[in-house]
Amino acid sequence: MMPTTRAQEPGKSGAMLSRVAENLFWAARYVERVDGLARLMDQAFQVEFDAGFGDGDSGPVEAILEILSCRAQFTRETVDAAHQSPQDLLRWLAFSKSGLVSIRSMVAAARENARSTQEALSAEAWNQINRFHLSMSSRKAEARFAASPARFLEAVKRSCVLFAGLVDATQPRDEAFHFMQLGGFLERIDMTSRILASAAGTALIQSADDEAAGGDLEGLRWSGLLKAVGAQEAYLRRFRGDITSEGVLRFLLLEQEFPRSLRFGLNRCMESLQEISGMERSHHVSEAERLLGRLESDLRYLEPSDILARGPVNFLGEIQNTCAKVGSEIANERFV
Repeated sequence: MMPTTRAQEPGKSGAMLSRVAENLFWAARYVERVDGLARLMDQAFQVEFDAGFGDGDSGPVEAILEILSCRAQFTRETVDAAHQSPQDLLRWLAFSKSGLVSIRSMVAAARENARSTQEALSAEAWNQINRFHLSMSSRKAEARFAASPARFLEAVKRSCVLFAGLVDATQPRDEAFHFMQLGGFLERIDMTSRILASAAGTALIQSADDEAAGGDLEGLRWSGLLKAVGAQEAYLRRFRGDITSEGVLRFLLLEQEFPRSLRFGLNRCMESLQEISGMERSHHVSEAERLLGRLESDLRYLEPSDILARGPVNFLGEIQNTCAKVGSEIANERFV
């Protein structure tokens, strides 16, 4: 039985609330996942473009398959995956119709979740996700991608940001809003941790020309990562100096005022869980809150040197596991 929440007032159906909450949660997660994927693809495309798209070398683009854990699916769906060009791989990530991996499929899933909960979503936010879906599913979408992948991906990012902005500007701060905020930030935490974990060993953030690095290859690699998560300008304004591994870890993991840092996202997730719990919070702290609270407390007192000493890949893997457990706990507690 679903726990009682503050929004379950007389005359409101708990079963309906569960369905609506789940759909809004996943609509926000899919839009955030699309935004993260588009940013990864854009950065990888720029690196490949600078390198001249070497034949048979999909390095930076192929790294996305590892980040999203979808290499097996790509291999299954592609006749000769070993000889696919970077452009072919980017096209698959944009338009594949199988599973929830591509931009097109995830936008369709977000739109379907939003369509079934229009009563809880503002008309402006609904219109935006519907227009986004129609744009991605039209025949012209692939032509726009072929003409200019960079412009296509920029339009995708703008559509995602516009949807999130409309939710923030037009939704009352009720349960519907908090389930969407919870889904969006939980997805962002997971995606950012995946990108950071892959950073040291993938081609995604490597320089296209080692000679151009001039002995500062580490800075160029971490700069590429910052671009991939939309954080480079904010980082440079904050630190006004060289881009280093410790600086990037501090900013993307521990900075509490930057919307794309893990600590900021954790605080927003905690805020939404507490608002959703409402009055029952004085009697019961959910397992999802406990897991996120423990992780937030850990981050609050960490230094980048501590993370490096513990092993960034292992540490970030623990964060991904926590995100997965939190998602499962939310589903068990709120969506049954």
